Amino acid sequence: SRFGSQVISVSIQSSRGRCFTDCGREPTGLATLAWIQEAVSLGAGEILLTSIDRDGTMSGPDLELIKSIKVPVPLVYCGGIATVQHALDAIEAGADAIGIGSALHYNKLTIQEVDDELNKIEFQSEERCYA
Repeated sequence: SRFGSQVISVSIQSSRGRCFTDCGREPTGLATLAWIQEAVSLGAGEILLTSIDRDGTMSGPDLELIKSIKVPVPLVYCGGIATVQHALDAIEAGADAIGIGSALHYNKLTIQEVDDELNKIEFQSEERCYA
């Protein structure tokens, strides 16, 4: 309560609807959706969701995973982003923000390129309002 919920981000590593730890090596036994809901109910102000199955592959985001998450806090999605279209797809699927790793490390994208292209797009989704 002193700093507000926005300072608490919960990082969740997910594969096929289940949560993992230790860079995706150790199963927790928790269902991804259930753990996200619990984290939000405990005061998380943001969810950082990584698709283990897509992480580092540059094969595109896990759109079904993103679409399955409905929470009243910002959702930052990571995993599989390699093109501006991938970034757009993730945002249109419901992510509020994206994390890009491999595509930047291997010079497939630049931050400026993504920023320039996304700024050209007028999103048709309803605006989200967070408490």
